Amino acid sequence: MWPLLIGPIRDRLETTGKPYVIENVEDAAWDMKDPIRLCGSSFGLRVRRHRLFETNFPVSGTLCDHAWQDLHKPYRLYVGKGRTDGLGYRESGVQQVFGGNHNVGGRSHYFKSVAMGIDWMSEDDLNEAIPPAYTAYVGRDLLWSIS
Repeated sequence: MWPLLIGPIRDRLETTGKPYVIENVEDAAWDMKDPIRLCGSSFGLRVRRHRLFETNFPVSGTLCDHAWQDLHKPYRLYVGKGRTDGLGYRESGVQQVFGGNHNVGGRSHYFKSVAMGIDWMSEDDLNEAIPPAYTAYVGRDLLWSIS
């Protein structure tokens, strides 16, 4: 069982009277207050990395736009034999960004970097990262709300 930290952290952040942002995965929605959801497809990224953001300032969520990602499928991803045509891979317009090497022919770190818009992290760090486009989006609304 994981410790439930969002509530206690929120309480501490609220006592400061300053703007705050809490980010988490979609499965944590039950512990967040009115979170918005961001998706890489909304920012022209080739990832479907849904993340929730709770703030104490106004931010609007984005709509997913997965359809454009499937129009062109530049990635050949390992998915295991028996789940595809027997070759063990499938064509995809979305880069998988989590543990292991998913790309046929290697270069997984490069493809993940490009898909996430991050060129300064190791592959292990990319697997856990939030795309900078999400931070810029939330940060723009933060700057708007404090100006």
